[in-house]
Amino acid sequence: MTNLADTLTLVIPTHYRHHYLSRVLTYYQDSGLRPLVIDSTNQPFPEGARFPNMDYRHCPDMPFLAKITRPVLDIATPYTVFCADDSFILPRAAAACVEFLEAHPDHHAAHGRQISVTRANGRLVYEPCYTQDASLRIDSDDPAERLRQIFQPYSPTFYAVHRTGSVQEFVRTATGRRINDVMLELVSAMTGAIGGKHAVLPLLYHVTEIVPSILDAKKRRLPGADDICDRPEHREQLEDFVAALSECYARRTGSAPEASRAAILASIEAYLLTQRGKPRRPFWKKLPRYLINSLAGLGWQSGDFGSLAETRAFKARQQGPDAALQDLMALFDETARTELDSIRAVMAAYYAGRP
Repeated sequence: MTNLADTLTLVIPTHYRHHYLSRVLTYYQDSGLRPLVIDSTNQPFPEGARFPNMDYRHCPDMPFLAKITRPVLDIATPYTVFCADDSFILPRAAAACVEFLEAHPDHHAAHGRQISVTRANGRLVYEPCYTQDASLRIDSDDPAERLRQIFQPYSPTFYAVHRTGSVQEFVRTATGRRINDVMLELVSAMTGAIGGKHAVLPLLYHVTEIVPSILDAKKRRLPGADDICDRPEHREQLEDFVAALSECYARRTGSAPEASRAAILASIEAYLLTQRGKPRRPFWKKLPRYLINSLAGLGWQSGDFGSLAETRAFKARQQGPDAALQDLMALFDETARTELDSIRAVMAAYYAGRP
């Protein structure tokens, strides 16, 4: 394969988190990739000189879609991948996704298995995340069926490797509409499913740290799909969302407006079913941790009141936080373990001396 940087554009959006940006750029410094950084912080990134391999765009205080539109529409490589500033997408895995997409023209995107990192009591805990990826199937030849498949189960696909045309379709579809940043994730998933199939490959792909967002810090919550679909005050936003995706569906498939709208509405209903159909938390999950541990010491198992999956999860926690991670890593080769170790080293260096 040619140089990955000639084939794949790595886009890193950031907003008032230069400390995370410095960390992720350090990780990619010797990767051969040239990150496209889109920064909406009011002041430019002060460490730019340390990272001559990046393409830096400063868009002070611009909303997410507005700041990425021009840079994304200008991308010339055939493939694009977004990487959050608090995350790491493994270059070898990204290259494998590109190779897969080259060999499968009916697919618009691909990604692999994912790991989360949380920091508690001064310790970094690595665990599998988006475990539903293992059962994700977006492989129908029918775009209307693919729109339903993305929510059976739903797993975010925004950070997959996409064909650049698919990412640009997402941007064009959302531009000029009243679609908030939470709903943009669904626009990306749905425009992608309209355009083609999506594969989850058996490889270690993505490590993401679970950290508070800027909205969390400002104590703001944007309405999500369930709010927008259920509350009358959001009815105009819902109609804008449906209209944008219906137009995309008609444009990409040649379907009539009525059939296009029906396909989008069926997809939204499939999504809402995944949200509304979530089971209530078992009462034992609401107990204080010390009480759960005491009950476990007496031989009680979560399976006495919950599902087999809950029992396994409980046992994994009792064995230690890395038990599930070890099971996942056993699926991959030795190089994947070395890659995870390199990310652990970056994370350890970042938190060294921090409270």
